Amino acid sequence: MGALGLKSTITTTQEIRRDADGTSWMQIVAHGDLTAKTPYMVFPGQTGYVTAAISGAMYGFIGVPQYAVDSGDTEWVQIGGRVDDMVTASITTAAGQAVTMTTAAVAAVGAAFSGLVGQFAVATETSTSATTHDFFLIGEKVLTVA
Repeated sequence: MGALGLKSTITTTQEIRRDADGTSWMQIVAHGDLTAKTPYMVFPGQTGYVTAAISGAMYGFIGVPQYAVDSGDTEWVQIGGRVDDMVTASITTAAGQAVTMTTAAVAAVGAAFSGLVGQFAVATETSTSATTHDFFLIGEKVLTVA
């Protein structure tokens, strides 16, 4: 039996990569040009995992690319663990409070993480009216809020 490797019809691994720093990652094919530190939805596609812009109610992983990624390129996006300087709308966060993905934007919950629909991360800093924040991503599938 030969070694298992990527085939021309399979573009990403099914495995979640877990790094020593406590972060977790999924390999994706970019649906378009991805902006560094910006959240995208991650879905299974016909040849592996692909990204999508977040819009309306969606169910999947929320992935954050560490660097800009060109359309069609295969890369890893972070789905779990600490992520610094993630791009958001202008929101105010308090350390320990959850954030949700609602109407295609990151929104502050104003309370601790409780597993409600849309919650995908916890703020690790207190920040007022900022457009980048430090979070702890939960690393599980999320149902966003329309």
